[in-house]
Amino acid sequence: MKKKAAELEKDVNGHVVMSLKNLEKCCEEEGLYATPELNDKLYLHFKGFHKIDNLLRFTELKALWLNNNAITTIENLSHCRQMVTLYLNNNIIKKIEGLDNLELLCILNLSHNRIERIEGLASLRKLNSLAISHNLLTTAESLEGIGECPSVANLDLSNNEIECQEEVLTLLSQLPELAVLYLKNTPLARGFKNYRKRFVSSLEKLKFLDERPVNSSERRLS
Repeated sequence: MKKKAAELEKDVNGHVVMSLKNLEKCCEEEGLYATPELNDKLYLHFKGFHKIDNLLRFTELKALWLNNNAITTIENLSHCRQMVTLYLNNNIIKKIEGLDNLELLCILNLSHNRIERIEGLASLRKLNSLAISHNLLTTAESLEGIGECPSVANLDLSNNEIECQEEVLTLLSQLPELAVLYLKNTPLARGFKNYRKRFVSSLEKLKFLDERPVNSSERRLS
């Protein structure tokens, strides 16, 4: 049974720290194991953490919730080789890094951060879902790193200031498994000529575009 939220330790600046003691409190609060190695999931969202730290003993984690904190850097996750799902949305991250050893990662959420470029994903050969909406992506060049992830089937790029460039469609066409794509609330979606028709015709496996299903008649007409 989930227990009442515990008071977490803070540093001299008043920031909540990801100390071993605080991690123990979080595990107890969520009804998880006291022994770190026994946990395959860990809920650390909405805690006010500024830094990822002291997770070295959590070697069996498959799912980690770090969303809605104040994290600035993706770090200290190299030992989490079993990780499948990672939530880092709603932080203040500026760069995608520190994920090289997470080769089993399938789901990555980086939405609502301050990321200017997709990069640092080359080792994530199993990545199936990438959410990176509400960031600072602007050009086709800033999206080039997605080409390192040919297994991506679900991609959320919505609510970025992505320019209306033909190169964006060319880049996305190189993702052979892309089935779900979100580009709503971008200059690209608003200004690309024959936007939906062009994207449906170019992305052969696309099943959903901006929350609307791609039906067979639409594909025949594209």
